[in-house]
Amino acid sequence: MAANYVNGGMHAYFYANGITGEPGPVMTLPAAPSVFVGREHEVARVRDVLAPVSKGDRARAVVVSVLTGLGGIGKTALALHTAHLAYEEGWYTDVVFVDLRGYDRDPLSADQALEVVLRALDPKAVDVPPTQLQRAGLLSSKMAAFAREGRSVLLVADNASSSAQIRPLVPVGGRHRLLVTSRHSHPDLGARLVDIASLSNGAGIALLRARLLETRPADGRVDNAHPDACALVTWCAGHPLALRICAAVLVLNPSLTVGDLLRDLKEQRSRVDALDAYVHSTDSERALRATFDMSHHQLRPRPRQLLHLLALTPGADIGLPAAAALAQREPAEVRRELEELTRAHLLTHDLVAGGSRWAMHDLTRDHAAHQTDAGNPDGRPDDEAARAWLLAHYSVLADAADQHLRALPGTPVPDTFPGHAEALAWMDVECVNLLAVIRERRNPATARLALCLATHLDYRRRFEDAVAVFSQAVEVLRATGDRAREGAAQNCLGNALYNLRRHDEAVAAHEESLTICRETRDRRGESRALNGLGLALQEVGRCDEAITVLEDSLVVCRGIEDAQGESTALNRLGLALQEVKRYSDAITAHEESLAICREIEDRRGESKALNNLGLALGETEDFEGALAAHRADLKICREIGDRHSESLAYVNLGRTLYESGHYEEAVTAFKEAWPILRNADDHHSEGVAHLLLGIALREAGRNDEAATAFEKASTVLHKTDDHHSEGLALFQLGFTHYEAGHYKMATSPLDKAVPLLRETDEPHFAGVTLNVLGVALLMAGDFEEAITAHQEALAVHRETDDRENAALTLGALGLALHEAKSYEKAVLAYEQAVTIYRQIGDRKSESETLDNLGLTLRKLRRYERAVTAHEQALAICRETGDLDGESASVEHLTTARAVSANEARLPSAE
Repeated sequence: MAANYVNGGMHAYFYANGITGEPGPVMTLPAAPSVFVGREHEVARVRDVLAPVSKGDRARAVVVSVLTGLGGIGKTALALHTAHLAYEEGWYTDVVFVDLRGYDRDPLSADQALEVVLRALDPKAVDVPPTQLQRAGLLSSKMAAFAREGRSVLLVADNASSSAQIRPLVPVGGRHRLLVTSRHSHPDLGARLVDIASLSNGAGIALLRARLLETRPADGRVDNAHPDACALVTWCAGHPLALRICAAVLVLNPSLTVGDLLRDLKEQRSRVDALDAYVHSTDSERALRATFDMSHHQLRPRPRQLLHLLALTPGADIGLPAAAALAQREPAEVRRELEELTRAHLLTHDLVAGGSRWAMHDLTRDHAAHQTDAGNPDGRPDDEAARAWLLAHYSVLADAADQHLRALPGTPVPDTFPGHAEALAWMDVECVNLLAVIRERRNPATARLALCLATHLDYRRRFEDAVAVFSQAVEVLRATGDRAREGAAQNCLGNALYNLRRHDEAVAAHEESLTICRETRDRRGESRALNGLGLALQEVGRCDEAITVLEDSLVVCRGIEDAQGESTALNRLGLALQEVKRYSDAITAHEESLAICREIEDRRGESKALNNLGLALGETEDFEGALAAHRADLKICREIGDRHSESLAYVNLGRTLYESGHYEEAVTAFKEAWPILRNADDHHSEGVAHLLLGIALREAGRNDEAATAFEKASTVLHKTDDHHSEGLALFQLGFTHYEAGHYKMATSPLDKAVPLLRETDEPHFAGVTLNVLGVALLMAGDFEEAITAHQEALAVHRETDDRENAALTLGALGLALHEAKSYEKAVLAYEQAVTIYRQIGDRKSESETLDNLGLTLRKLRRYERAVTAHEQALAICRETGDLDGESASVEHLTTARAVSANEARLPSAE
């Protein structure tokens, strides 16, 4: 050592061969990954930090960046990719790479890391200071010297496990940068954090494809089995290391399909073990299990056990109270452990309205769940006990929340939640986890938990989930002989089936619930079953039975003084009475329901009663009263925050405005409705809203917009099982094109509508559609296809005994036959149409058809009969005062008489 002095607390060390002339530019960066896909956002963020800044901004520049994420998630690949980009851009004269091996059994110490960096920066150096402090000082001196020479250094520190490994490497000055990869966040460094998550589905497929094409440019196994490739990426949870292992297996086995690999992997108990089974055969540089083991072994016993318990929970994430219940430890202690696991990137942390939530990657879950060394410190609960504690925690809170959601003002409720809003918020956050717990554990406790979710699932329109959990609950409760709760579960199942438009199944479920409730003498359950049954019976066309059932429900509700049940029965009774056109009685029922709801302060029930009252008033053409009811309903929906009911209020308001001739206002109402319905994932109501919007737009003379609305309606309704409404939307689309004179465009939607309408309970709509299709084909010049369409329409109308539409179709068929020059057949069609019109008393249509008959008879040179037909048509027009028809008939008759007279004067051949 040539000199050693202390100045102001700063140690400076000079070694004979240490800094006696700086070496040339250094580049020790390993090769960039040959395949790098996705990560566009992350690459942009890293490049933003690595980009050089002006001299005046260097003091404020971000010097340290930490790429952080799960083991094997692609941190090193991103670091190498971006470091090479920065070097190629000329941003750095020197790039040094050091692998800190932070998660190995023997990680690099800070002084060892400094030695690696110092020797890389000066390969000819012989002496390196012996202590960490000395080495750090020497590195600072070198970096300062480089900066004076205009050189910029990028240090890449891979696999850091602690801030102690990183801190001595942090460069001083604004020219140099340190890029770190770690499974921990190291908040104490003041670094720019770049979180690395799993690959998207598209990027995962691109990685598989690129790996295969790198070896065999013609390998099309990924693209030839795209659904299997998507499923494989999902199975790997988008984890790059897992995907690279899968790609390596496919490369080594050219005859193995993606689907075969996926099926083989799915047969294994553990995803991690399934992938590790291939590691040896593929010469993979890293086993997936080893990657996770390194993180796992660094944990203290209690966080390690907590991670294991969290992995056993079936939900997507977990809150602090549930985690504390799972571990049976104090929340403050558990929070510290959750934060430790988050810093290790074994958990992710998110803040939602309900507080902090923690979640884990699927492969982390798989690894942690199968750990046998998680330990059981301090006699804490084993796996089954922990699951039981978690279920008990969820059950208590779910029951309390459900009571809040069902309670009317003044009803006593548990003090677990401050009020309705907080209970609803808790249900919103925890619902996915509650459903997962129920599906995983088929026992009486989870069946009881399912019943606590009925109100929330209905309110949030999670009907598919409701059918699944209540079907399971019914099976469990039946098997255990719990008839009372089975009856309740059957009723909840029926409600969910009804909302999914599975009406026959809904009827069966409610009938079974009714049987059980009567057997167990559960009068309140009986009234609920009757109310549900009455509503479902209306949808299957059994309206008289529905009325009887709902009247029975009224008797029960009044007997047990259940005012809310009584108001529901009255409201649904009103709907059934509307179906049989007893509108006066329906209005009375809805008004009684409304009065009860207002008395007991049931705002949601009040909204429904107003909605249905408005419908009944509209049927009696009391549009003023109907509009008032729908607007009052709309006001309540907004006040209580019921967005779905608000959208239905807009739909029914729009219908009433349309029926009262206020087309533009109706358009406005319908346009307010459908965005809400789309967000609520209510495809049926959304499609109907588009259908009604189209009809209103057409009446307002906005045909192009109407066609667009009908197209949207048909597309949305195609996602439902309502073939009738879908068919009507297609019919309206075709008819709109027809009215606009776009006959070719009209034929396609009309043709698609026919089979849909044939399936419904009202097949005459199919006949009407076929008839319009025939006319469109005729106008488009396709006479033979037009004839076929009219003949099919005629068959439908005869089958349904629809004489009016049969006559209309015969007339249209006559026109098509006439244009196809099948005059004899046309005459027969017209004559049959005339007969029917005469029988049903449609004089105008009779006269028009007689004129058409006369024109066809003239083509056959049967002039006397033609004259007779036109004379009959003229007589009807004069009798009915049809001046336009009279004018046309006079013209036809005059021409027929002239032609007939001329024909009589022509000499006959001898």
